Amino acid sequence: MRRLALYIPVLCFGLPAPALADFIAVEQFGQGTVVRINESTGERQVIGLTGIGGVQNLARDPSGVLYTLGPELPGTQRSLYTIDAVTGVATELVPLSGPLRLSAALAFSADTGLLYAVARDAVTLVHTLFTIDPRTGVTAAVGPLGLRGLLTFNVTALDFSPEGILYGHTGSPTGTLYPGPGLFTVDTTTGEATVVTSIGLPPLWVQTIAFAPDGTLWAAGLVFAKMDRNTGQVIGPELSTLRFMSGMAFLDEAPPPPPEEEPPPADEAPPPPAEEEPPPADEAPPPPAVTCSISSPLLWPPNDRLAPVGFSAGVSVPPGVDATPLIQVFADDDAQVGDAVDVAPETLRLRAVRQGHAGRVYLIVAWVTDALDRSAFEVCSVAVPHNRSGRAIRRVLARAAAIETYYRAAQEAPPGFALIGEGPDR
Repeated sequence: MRRLALYIPVLCFGLPAPALADFIAVEQFGQGTVVRINESTGERQVIGLTGIGGVQNLARDPSGVLYTLGPELPGTQRSLYTIDAVTGVATELVPLSGPLRLSAALAFSADTGLLYAVARDAVTLVHTLFTIDPRTGVTAAVGPLGLRGLLTFNVTALDFSPEGILYGHTGSPTGTLYPGPGLFTVDTTTGEATVVTSIGLPPLWVQTIAFAPDGTLWAAGLVFAKMDRNTGQVIGPELSTLRFMSGMAFLDEAPPPPPEEEPPPADEAPPPPAEEEPPPADEAPPPPAVTCSISSPLLWPPNDRLAPVGFSAGVSVPPGVDATPLIQVFADDDAQVGDAVDVAPETLRLRAVRQGHAGRVYLIVAWVTDALDRSAFEVCSVAVPHNRSGRAIRRVLARAAAIETYYRAAQEAPPGFALIGEGPDR
């Protein structure tokens, strides 16, 4: 995403420094939470949910429109969406002319007015650069990137520098396995990639990158930090632990404040304040709602130790109602009580172990009930793959997603799953 900005150096004294702008980011797993990230502190502020689940990418054009690719579902045509920066809601824009399977990176070019995406072939594992016309959804292949790695990796990030150079970054599905070559640049006329990372291994946690207008490169994934565009290494502190951010873009201004009403003329009395009509006596408050998210959806290595998974749950209930959700943990693979401890948001720990070749799936359910006995729930999952191969990881993640879908439809755990933990204590 190339952004045009004019900078005029001015010397001034005694004036406060301008406020740093924020980034907007999306989560790959769960319901697709959209957040603002403070550039100076790394703190995250939830904006809302996409409404289409977790997404893998985010791109911003110079006018501020945010784009993402919809979920890749079997038997359906993938579509291009826009995301509202104020509410986080995704709106379908246009279906794509091509499948773009396993696409996990997206960037907007101010020079061509096109979106650029990288897709990986599921059979050959070759990464190819594509263009997408955001008006029509027509996709066109530019050429293969030519990246090589010791193990399977994904291209998880793309963004244009202010000078118009397309950068990308590779990553692993978990942020803990081999991430590939790391930072690279792309020739947008041929698709050929040139690796930048030249000192040591690239950071393991990077899932997305974004440039600020001043040319500073930022990286996010499980944490948020600056990156040296010349070496591909992190510079400065890792500012915070995030919830597995998978797409990020720079917001060069905050949402505009509401317009101020003009005062009435001096000789005209102001109108009396309008009386608010009380709600009808039989009007019920809005129903409760709950969210569920995990920052570490995969546990590795299987060392039989209890590990935090970054579980969080948010609830929305009327005032005066207990907002503490009930958390239940189910698991297959002959899991036992004791494999899930400290069952509560922010403290949940799960045992990194698996018995069978299919791996283990932990299903986490968050329930909330209001005073009218109306309930709401949401689910998320954590998996332990059988081994570190890309096939084993894809297999266990697909099984975890299917188990989440089963629970949402049946409101019960599938056969073979046992309740191994419940909390917090009330």
